[in-house]
Amino acid sequence: MITDLLFKSQIIYNKKDIFCARYILFFQHICKRGYKEAAPKVFNKKSSHTSRWIQRQISDRYVLRAKSDNYRSRAAYKLIELDNKYLFLKKNKIILDIGCYPGSWCQVILERTKNYKNKIIGIDKKIMDPIPNVYFIQGEIGKDNMNNMNNINYIDNINNNSVDYKLKEILQDKKIDIILSDAALPCIGNKIDDHLNSCELTLSITHFMEQYINIGGTYIVKMYLGSQTNNLKTYLKGIFQLVHTTKPKASRNESREIYLVCRNFLGRKKITEDVQIKGSFSSKEGYY
Repeated sequence: MITDLLFKSQIIYNKKDIFCARYILFFQHICKRGYKEAAPKVFNKKSSHTSRWIQRQISDRYVLRAKSDNYRSRAAYKLIELDNKYLFLKKNKIILDIGCYPGSWCQVILERTKNYKNKIIGIDKKIMDPIPNVYFIQGEIGKDNMNNMNNINYIDNINNNSVDYKLKEILQDKKIDIILSDAALPCIGNKIDDHLNSCELTLSITHFMEQYINIGGTYIVKMYLGSQTNNLKTYLKGIFQLVHTTKPKASRNESREIYLVCRNFLGRKKITEDVQIKGSFSSKEGYY
């Protein structure tokens, strides 16, 4: 049974997913008994998508490995691959994970630096279950950050409920050595819109990064590949000594996600001067 397979593989699903799985199983049983005409009336696009997602999760070797290795999600193996290749998780560093939920990247960071005096911080709008020796801040890096892009000193005028305030309390006037982001917005199915939404999020996170990263620091951010990728890389090459583009093997083949690996931060400047000039980043309306 589908529901049995879900539990045997120890994959955690919400009640809605389990209900859909049982619904699918019920109508598969009806079809086998000859009531094939009933199936089209029940299988709408949503339930069909849920069925494909469940089957993909069951057969995904990284999902199964994550449960076996006690990681909270398959994304752990992306960070493991990135660190094996670029060797950036080092001792005595302050490390920030943006978009940390459910916590698999924090687990990997902790695992690879557990014998060192590192400070690990996670930020996400969803509440992450506690991980020993990891600071967690619930909040969102988004619209407020985008609206302040023209103000390079906006961080000096923050309110005490903001992510910035809570982060400054943890940092105690120190800078961050490594900033990582596996954050992504929900895909809507349109490649152009998904890419442009990803660009906006990446710009926001990049501006946030510039407020806090140490000179010589490392920045790794995920985005969806598209027409504006090179524009963002051009900007990053102006503030980092090296910028690499990579896609880990743990990323799904059909995914357009890539990671920009930026090494040796050179210093801050207004992101709007180099990136948000006319014609640099196209608006969504320009594509239609």
